[in-house]
Amino acid sequence: MNVKIHDMRGTRVAEMVSAGVVIRTPRDAADIVGEMMSAGLEKLILHERNVAPEFWRLETGLAGDVLQKISNCRIRVVFVGDFQKQKSKSLQAFIAESNRGNQVGFTETVESAMEKMSAG
Repeated sequence: MNVKIHDMRGTRVAEMVSAGVVIRTPRDAADIVGEMMSAGLEKLILHERNVAPEFWRLETGLAGDVLQKISNCRIRVVFVGDFQKQKSKSLQAFIAESNRGNQVGFTETVESAMEKMSAG
């Protein structure tokens, strides 16, 4: 797992850069959050491919547990991917509701994730 740091008008944003899954458990999220806090980072971009498939099935509880770990430390996170392919109505509703706020977001590109991060 590599981390790419984007400098956005004086604010640093961490982007996880990995071809594989980096978050399989809430502990994985806690480890990432710990590293971010140690580095003074408060904004995170995660790619859809970097979280376990169970995350996208809300009934598993993994998304709730992971997002709780991240939000408890006031880390803003934007997921980047093709979320239209997700057919779950509850997941689509969750994505839409999350995108109304500014703690958790979902978008298609890193560029749009950066825009979301700068919006609030």
